[in-house]
Amino acid sequence: MQVILSMSATPTTPNDPAARRLFERTCAPHFEAVRSQARALTGNDAAADDLTQDCLVRAFRHWHTFTPGTSARAWLYTILRNVFYSQCRAHARRTEVHAAHRAEVEALGSARDPNPAQAYEGLEEAQRVREALENLPEAYREAVKLADLEGYSYRETADALGCPIGSVMSRLYRGRRKLAELLAA
Repeated sequence: MQVILSMSATPTTPNDPAARRLFERTCAPHFEAVRSQARALTGNDAAADDLTQDCLVRAFRHWHTFTPGTSARAWLYTILRNVFYSQCRAHARRTEVHAAHRAEVEALGSARDPNPAQAYEGLEEAQRVREALENLPEAYREAVKLADLEGYSYRETADALGCPIGSVMSRLYRGRRKLAELLAA
């Protein structure tokens, strides 16, 4: 396996060729053991290669934290394990998000009508409601749009229309009743 270590990708490591050589001399003998451990963790050659690469890049970036005289293999294994667990947690979060998204999409899909004729009828019905709404007197139409379509509270609707709450309630009652009459016709 070829490991590519780029100094430009390691802002925390000094641009010192001696540090790079020391890293390679200290850690290179353990690269295959790290890959073997990565294979044991992932159970997959491609994933093991990716995990090993991520581990070695992180080790190189944090080479300045290595304590000379300690076991480089143990240090690399610790980094490998931490990278692996971080990737597992990230994968679990992505899986949860994807599952939630998939559930939302499925819920929307089940709410939709797969029958084109029924879907067209739904569009026709929506058009009828829009036309009936446009045929309401303006005071009723505005109250119904704000309260029923936009979800404004009575107070917010009253403030937007510049009238008392009682007037809003009256306009909504009359507007809804007129709308039902127009749709029934």
